[in-house]
Amino acid sequence: MIKKDIPWGINVAHGISQTTPPTDEEIDFVRRFAPTESVGRKLMYGFGISEIEKHEVRN
Repeated sequence: MIKKDIPWGINVAHGISQTTPPTDEEIDFVRRFAPTESVGRKLMYGFGISEIEKHEVRN
């Protein structure tokens, strides 16, 4: 449980549950219409930096 890893007091609502994972169709939809969001910010940031570095090398 995540709560044990947090070093301060945290309130958690009662009766919460895990959502069902997205279907393959839902994942495909997000990848098609929101590609930058589908890979996550950290990975997209890495892609952006590598493209900047490639551009600098060429010039």
